Amino acid sequence: MSSHSIEKAFNAQFRAAGALRRQNVTRDLDKEKLRGKEAPVGADISDGTAKYFLTEAGSATAKRLIAGGDAASAASAG
Repeated sequence: MSSHSIEKAFNAQFRAAGALRRQNVTRDLDKEKLRGKEAPVGADISDGTAKYFLTEAGSATAKRLIAGGDAASAASAG
């Protein structure tokens, strides 16, 4: 998904959490994708616009969180 798509979807579905700003989505996802093998996200920029996706590490972290693990242990285990 592009940062614009992420912003629109989040803001439509999670209004009570407060609005996301596209530039912050881009900044934070770009920072996370630089973590090397442990990066939870990657980006495909083949068409000139970054499309973000979960990596294997990101999917594993999501599964741990869904199973009831907390964010701190999921991040340290990744």
